[in-house]
Amino acid sequence: MFLAINIGNSAVKFGLFEGGELLEVMTAPSSTKTVEQFWEIVKKPLGRPEGGGAKVGKIGIASVVPVLTEVFTRLSEMHLSQKPHVLSFDSPLGFQIKYDDPAQLGADRLANAAAARTIYGYPAIVVDIGTATTFDVIDENGDFAGGPIAPGPVTSAESLFEKAARLFPVRIEKPKRLIATNTADAMKAGIYYGNLGQIDYIISRLRSETGDYYAKVIATGGLAELFGPELAGVDVIDPDLTLRGINLIFA
Repeated sequence: MFLAINIGNSAVKFGLFEGGELLEVMTAPSSTKTVEQFWEIVKKPLGRPEGGGAKVGKIGIASVVPVLTEVFTRLSEMHLSQKPHVLSFDSPLGFQIKYDDPAQLGADRLANAAAARTIYGYPAIVVDIGTATTFDVIDENGDFAGGPIAPGPVTSAESLFEKAARLFPVRIEKPKRLIATNTADAMKAGIYYGNLGQIDYIISRLRSETGDYYAKVIATGGLAELFGPELAGVDVIDPDLTLRGINLIFA
């Protein structure tokens, strides 16, 4: 079996694959720090309860947190007897990267592009809604054309709470109505609908700039299922797209 590990700024997702089938997904907060802490979370699904790791034959990692890349490299070697494949711009992607400096491109965006073009076809646009909201454009040739990065819902909300003395943290969720009558609901409405507006507007501008008005738009990331159903420009919601891309590239 293949283990895909997607290391993000807020969470680490693990996907266990057999061939192209995603069997199980596990999640841990990125604030977890040590090899043993992460291993306690994933050891039972990955192998025997005592940690033999008999199921896993290959491991791929996409990471935007370098310190955790080292943690999971050690975990893979110590507990699963595997040297992991770490995704980067010079991995066997099967498509071109039209980025000024490909080394600056996040591994999660490469995995998203690989999965989108293979599973959903191209041209396509991937919207990854997480700590940041990234927009990945796959052009008519199936190559990574680029795309903007915007603050994600959590990042923008935290900035609001920190900078405004009389405001306070609220849960990010779909509010009951836009015209709120108290401060908590007002912030929820502004955060939720503000991000919807941002995402739909950027999708529209990307379609206009590329001329690919019928490009399929795929939403992924930790908040895709919260925002995706309300996004007029989104065709598919696939919260595990990044894991699927890691599997496609390495398995």
